[in-house]
Amino acid sequence: MVNEIAERAKRTHLVEDAVARGQSALGAGDKAEASRWLDRAHRLAPADDTIGLLLASCIIGQDNSHAAALFSDVLATHDVRDAWLGLATARFLAGDLPAAGAALAEVLSRHALRPETIDIADRLLSAIGAPGWCGLTGEGVVIVHPFRPGAIETRVDGKRIEGSTLPPGWPRYRRVTVTAGESHLIGSPISLRSIGRVEGIVETSDSGVRGWAWCPGDPDANPGLTAVAGENRYEIAATGPAEGIPGLAPLALPRSFAIGWVELPRGLVPIHLRGRDGRELEGSPVTRNRDDASGVTRGGRGHRPVSGPARTGKPSARGLSHIDGAETVILVTHDDGGGVERRVQASIASHKALGRNAIVLRPSGRRDGSSGVIVDVTGNPARRFELPAEQSALLRLLRRAKPIEAELHHLLNHDASVVDVIRALGVPYDVHTHDFAWFCPRIALVGRGDRYCGEPTPDVCEACVAEMGSYLHEDIRVVTLLDRSRGILSGARRIIAPSEDAANRMARHFPDLSRTVIPHEDDAAVVEPPPITPVSGTVRVCVAGAIGLHKGFHVLLACARDARERALELSFIVAGTTIDDQLLIDTGRAFVTGPYEPDEAVALIRAQNATLAFLPSIWPETWCLGLTELWRAGLRVAAFDMGAPAKRIARTGRGFLMPLGLSPAAINDALMNAAKGRSFLPIQGA
Repeated sequence: MVNEIAERAKRTHLVEDAVARGQSALGAGDKAEASRWLDRAHRLAPADDTIGLLLASCIIGQDNSHAAALFSDVLATHDVRDAWLGLATARFLAGDLPAAGAALAEVLSRHALRPETIDIADRLLSAIGAPGWCGLTGEGVVIVHPFRPGAIETRVDGKRIEGSTLPPGWPRYRRVTVTAGESHLIGSPISLRSIGRVEGIVETSDSGVRGWAWCPGDPDANPGLTAVAGENRYEIAATGPAEGIPGLAPLALPRSFAIGWVELPRGLVPIHLRGRDGRELEGSPVTRNRDDASGVTRGGRGHRPVSGPARTGKPSARGLSHIDGAETVILVTHDDGGGVERRVQASIASHKALGRNAIVLRPSGRRDGSSGVIVDVTGNPARRFELPAEQSALLRLLRRAKPIEAELHHLLNHDASVVDVIRALGVPYDVHTHDFAWFCPRIALVGRGDRYCGEPTPDVCEACVAEMGSYLHEDIRVVTLLDRSRGILSGARRIIAPSEDAANRMARHFPDLSRTVIPHEDDAAVVEPPPITPVSGTVRVCVAGAIGLHKGFHVLLACARDARERALELSFIVAGTTIDDQLLIDTGRAFVTGPYEPDEAVALIRAQNATLAFLPSIWPETWCLGLTELWRAGLRVAAFDMGAPAKRIARTGRGFLMPLGLSPAAINDALMNAAKGRSFLPIQGA
C-alpha cells in the first residue's frame, strides 16, 4: 500500500512537471517544445482530459489530424465548448469543411457565444455555403449572421419574438429557432436547456448549507442560485472558486456557496436549492436535523449510489459464455506486461484467426500474501481462483472449455499449482522462452555491478542471489529451481525460443532437452534502414521501450551525465519510459516521451528526428521487439555485443556493436563518431 501511494505521488509529480514545462514553453512562444512536454504529460495521464485539451490546442496548425483526434477524445466524455471550437478549427485547417461545420454547429447550438467564435464562424460557414449562422450570448442576446438576403425569424419555444434579446428567465425555456425562409441557420435550434443548465451539489454541515454550482454551457456565467424554504426565497451568491471537485469537465469553473443555519427558517422545513434553470441541485431538498444544529438531507434526488464491498465468496465453476464450441487454447503468463504480454496478445490473435478461443491465466496476489489466478476470456467477467485452495474449481472450469493445448509463457508470480492444473487437463503444452527465469532467480542473468554474470555454476549463482536478491518473489534455491524447471520443460511438447542465442543458453542448463527456434519476427521482411546521415549540429540518439535496470537505465544515465559534463553536442530521447524519468531528464541531456501503445511505436520513434539509435541493454535478450521498431523507424542501431540483438545486428549489418562494459565516455564517443561521419567501433564479432 505504501509503495502504491509513493508510485502515485511520483507519477503525479512527473505529470505536473511536464505540464509546467509545456506551459512555460507556450509562454515563451515555443510551440514545438510545448507540444513535446504536453504530449509527455498526456502519455503519463491519458485519462486527464484537461491535459488532452491543452495538448490538442497546442498542436493546432502543426498536426491537425492529431489535434482533431484529441478534441474528439475529450468530447467522447465531456461536452466542452473549447473542445468543439478546437475540433472545428482543426478540421477547417485540415480542409475537412463539412466536418468542421458540423463541429461548429455543436458550439453554436449548445454553448454560449464567445467573441472569438464569431470570426471563425463567419470564415468557415461562408466557405461551406451555409445560409448563415446564429448563437446566443451569456446575457441572452441572439446573434444572427445571415449570408443571404431575406427575412429572419426568431422564435422561443415556438413563439415569435421581436428584437434579439430573450425574455427574463430564458434559462428555463427550451429552445430558440432562427430561420431564413424555411431554412434553419447553422446553430438553430439553440438549446436553452444546454446553455442555461446548472450543475452542482448541495450538502449540509454543522454550520449550515454548502455546495458548489456552475454552468457547463457557459462557464463564465453566474449560476443564479436561489433557496426556497416554505414562503421564504433567498438569493445565493456563488462567487468563490470551488477546488478539488472530481469528475468535472475540463476548464470547468465551479463556484462555491454557503448559507448559515441562522439565515434559514427554523424547524423541519424543506430547503430547495435551485439554479437559474429552475432545476434543483443534486442533494436538494435539505432540512435541519433539529432546530439549532446541523441539517440532514431528506428526500434528496439524484444521489450517486455507493458501491458495496466486492464479493469474496467462492468462485463459480459454471462454464464460460462466449466459448462457442470452437477449439480452445489456454495461455499462462505473468502480470508484468512488456514484451511478454505483446507476444501473448500476438498468440491470441493468431489463434483467433484460426477460429480458436483463448483463455489467459494471470497471477493475482493479495496484500495478505495469498495467491491466486485470474481467468481472462473475451466477453466474460474476470474470475479469480485462490490457489492452491481452489485448484479443483479452476480445473473444472477449464475442462468445461474443452481445451486442445496450452502455452506456458511465464510463471512469474504464479502459485506452483497452476502447472499442476495444466498437467491435469491432459493436453499438450508448449513452453516459450522470453527470458531466463527457468534457471536464473534474477531472471535476466545480471549480477554484481549490473553486469552479465557469465552463467556460472549453481553454487556461484546461489551466492549471487544471496547477495543481490531474487526477482522470482519466492524463496527457492537455485538447484531446486533447476529441478522444478526441468520437470516442467521435460513434459512440454516443444520448448520454443525466439533466437538461436536464447536456445543455446537454455541448452547449457538443460542439455538433455530439445529446443525449437521460432523467431518472433522476420528481419528480412523489415525495410533496410538508410545509412546514418552525418550531422553537423546536435546528435539526437533514440532509445526505445521501457528502460529499467536490465534494459540499461544506469548506462543511459551515465552517458547523459557524461554528455553534460563534457558539453558534447549529444542528447538522448527515450521513446517510452524509464524507472526514473526525472533523474534522467534532470541531466539536461535527455527527454522521455512517456508510454505508448505498440501500434504507435514506429511513428513515435520517427517523430523524435534522431540520427541513430542505441540499445543500452545489459542482459542477453532473447529477441528485442524494440530493435525491430527502431529499424522500421529508419534508424541504424548501436548495441552491446551480447544476446539476440547483437546477433541480429551482426547478421543484417543494420548498426554496430560495442563491448559490454565500455565506459560512458567511450560509448558517447562511438555514437558521436558514427553520427558525425567519422570512424567508429567495428562490429565485435557475431
